[in-house]
Amino acid sequence: MRMRDGLVRAVVLVVTVSLTLVLLPIAINVGTGGTAPAFLEPYVGLAWPLIGVLWAATIVTAFLEVRNRRLPVVSSRSADQPRNRTNAAHCSPASSAGCCTS
Repeated sequence: MRMRDGLVRAVVLVVTVSLTLVLLPIAINVGTGGTAPAFLEPYVGLAWPLIGVLWAATIVTAFLEVRNRRLPVVSSRSADQPRNRTNAAHCSPASSAGCCTS
């Protein structure tokens, strides 16, 4: 499941960055008086709303990336996994009244 989440995040990031790096400059150019490519000519009136949508998509994607990188990674390990045995023996409730300091 973790790899799938990472893959989805990567795909969303690549698609968002690709769209904004290509479409946002074109939309700004058209919105500020430039000429649109022939295939975009029918959509010239939508230049400013498109700029707003692409800007918002960029901000949301950046916010989600920053938030996801700050969230702690929760890893669950079963109690009988070999990596836990040393810690369990060292910090058992019988030793030091359940207090493990090292």
